[in-house]
Amino acid sequence: MRLSDAIETILQAVRAVNRYLDAQAPWNLHKQQQGERLAAVLAASARAAAQAAGLLWPAMPAKCDEALACFGLDPASLSETDRWNVDAPKPGAAVAESASLFPRVDAKTIEKPAGKASAPAAPAKEKSKPVEEKGLIQYDDFAKLDLRVATILEAEKHPEADRLLRLRVDIGQETRQIVAGIAEHFDPASLIGRQIVVVANLAPRKLRGLESQGMLLAAHDSRGLRLIAPSADTEPGASVS
Repeated sequence: MRLSDAIETILQAVRAVNRYLDAQAPWNLHKQQQGERLAAVLAASARAAAQAAGLLWPAMPAKCDEALACFGLDPASLSETDRWNVDAPKPGAAVAESASLFPRVDAKTIEKPAGKASAPAAPAKEKSKPVEEKGLIQYDDFAKLDLRVATILEAEKHPEADRLLRLRVDIGQETRQIVAGIAEHFDPASLIGRQIVVVANLAPRKLRGLESQGMLLAAHDSRGLRLIAPSADTEPGASVS
């Protein structure tokens, strides 16, 4: 088996754990005070993550050692056999907090290769484009919009459009598929679990072959795109007015 095939097989298992967490919704179990079930879900997910770190160690040893240390293990004392059969975290063990193992890289901060020296250019100030004013509407027009809080359960790139993401969101009574043109601004994995505001009664529309059953709200300025979201954790399906 090629190393790339082995890594992909392990990552498929990691994605399965991620789907398991989305389906079990531990944040809801916490709200519902289902402590026993919450503990079981988190323990199973943590053990699966630790085992994945052990299996991925040959491909990225430094990062996997960081992950294993979070689960209470001393990477320096582990043999290869120990890494193939990680038994952690132990019941009752504390899981250490850690910074993101794979932080997002801002392309603007990447240093360019050294070349011919030149005088630094004065930074140009970006100006926001003036907002186009739209005509007045009546209150009844606005009242027709069904705005709801939604929680993102899944996010992935559109198979046929680089600028589109396919989202599956929970809007309370049901889940919906929303196709949004935000792929240039957000990594799909960073959106899982985030809350947004969607127009729930927008007529379905196909975007490059995928049906979008609503529209998310966002704000755009010179600094980038910001998703409109409630300021605190809110029940999916809550009405926005």
